Amino acid sequence: MSGLKSYNRGKMGEDIACRHLKSTGHEIIARNFRAEGGEIDIISLCEDTVFFSEVKTRKSGSMIPIEESITADKRVRIERAAKFFLGKNFDDDTNVKFLFIFLVLENNGAVKKIDILCDFL
Repeated sequence: MSGLKSYNRGKMGEDIACRHLKSTGHEIIARNFRAEGGEIDIISLCEDTVFFSEVKTRKSGSMIPIEESITADKRVRIERAAKFFLGKNFDDDTNVKFLFIFLVLENNGAVKKIDILCDFL
């Protein structure tokens, strides 16, 4: 495989992130949830906490810093969508965490690196 297209790389990254979350005890309850002008890549439940995860996948050698991957506008849209999801599905006192899952993939799709930043909002 000469290289992954951006959409395929993003989908593959989300699939890898889901497998990683499941391996650490998370139950995936939604993917690509859209509401209130925002989207959340993965929503999972682990013990008594709901996790909202944004996944960014880059190819090996990308020069884009991790800090530039989540803009202030993106954070607002994620938070808005999360509040909508919680209001429809959970009580007001539900524990919530936001994860930013950053993956670097080789051209053949192999995982080179995975980093998770908790509570990035």
